Amino acid sequence: MYYDETPLHFVLPSPNMPTLDTVLVYPGACLIEGTNVSEEFTE
Repeated sequence: MYYDETPLHFVLPSPNMPTLDTVLVYPGACLIEGTNVSEEFTE
């Protein structure tokens, strides 16, 4: 069950996380940051 399916009121955990979607994506983004995958392309 997702949080928006409950009768509870959503409280902002941070000003940088204004929506529930941001809260759902954040843990996955942190897991990717912990890997050695790079966004740069080097030749």
